[in-house]
Amino acid sequence: MRGIAGPRFRTGIVVLALASGICFAARGWARGPVEAVLLLKGGQIVDGTGDPIRSGDVAIRDDRIVAVGQFRLKRADWVLDCRGLVIAPGFIDLHTHCDGPIVRAGTRANVNYVTQGCTTVVTGNCGGGPIDVKKFYEQIEAHGAGTNVAHLIPQGTVRGHTIGSKQRAATEAEIEKMQELVKQGMQAGAWGMSSGLIYVPSSYADTDELVALARVVAVHGGIYASHIRNEGAKLLEAVREALEIGRRAGLPVHISHFKSSGRDAWGLVRKAADQIEEARRRGQRVTADQYPYIASSTSLAAMVVPTWARAGGHSQLVKRLDDPESGRRIRKAIAANLEKRNGGESLMVARCKGHPDWVGKRLTEIAS
Repeated sequence: MRGIAGPRFRTGIVVLALASGICFAARGWARGPVEAVLLLKGGQIVDGTGDPIRSGDVAIRDDRIVAVGQFRLKRADWVLDCRGLVIAPGFIDLHTHCDGPIVRAGTRANVNYVTQGCTTVVTGNCGGGPIDVKKFYEQIEAHGAGTNVAHLIPQGTVRGHTIGSKQRAATEAEIEKMQELVKQGMQAGAWGMSSGLIYVPSSYADTDELVALARVVAVHGGIYASHIRNEGAKLLEAVREALEIGRRAGLPVHISHFKSSGRDAWGLVRKAADQIEEARRRGQRVTADQYPYIASSTSLAAMVVPTWARAGGHSQLVKRLDDPESGRRIRKAIAANLEKRNGGESLMVARCKGHPDWVGKRLTEIAS
């Protein structure tokens, strides 16, 4: 059974959350005078159906919309003047990384989402996040949150819990253990499984391993969402792999932050979109999300350090850098990856615990 951890709103944000979170799938006019706990009055209603914008009211009672548009009102406990404002269904943000903030006291209100109209967030993306879905949902329900939360089982965390950060194929016994973890997560209410195939240890799983786990997700009616293995020159191969996993496992596929990144990948996104459209024409359930700006955010290691060099964790990477031969190979690969991403001038540090003075600076500025 899939579940959503719901918000326990405090008085100060209940109006905003309800105003942005309502759903107008079932429209209509109430028969007779309406009793409401909350009346959103005089707003411009955009109901998500494609109908023209119209002025009207929205009545809410017992966490349900009971009337939309023009209707007679018997009474309302609270009235919110929405003149000059738009009343619309809340947005669902399919790709977030608020797994940690959503359970911390200072950030669980998810204000940055709610104030932009997002009332449901999907967590567990890119193969990272909590694998104990039951505990995660219980934490949210116990302390409240500003948005609803739908969680994906993070394949990378599952692999790390089972194998660690070793760069090798999983044994049959390890695959069975990972399948059991996925099963537990789905039974606890997860909506599917995610992978982050540029990150360690998610990237060490081959296609067969991913299919084996995705089949468990399929049994429980979930989806497979992927930060695919390559968003650069090998974009088409990476999209092909995601589609293959969906076909073989028998479940819907969702490609996260769909793009082509780097000079050598310019133009490939059109061909990748053709791949997706062709799969959809054949009846495969596949979707993608995309943002409208030409930037991305991830760790510097995932961006420029070769995957093989990150096997075993940070300490092993340091050892390889200290070794003359492997250090030379790593530095050569880093230089090549920087060039693909238009050089150090295109990379800005957003967070660095060891050097907070680097935040907001380009790599070229730091190097100089």
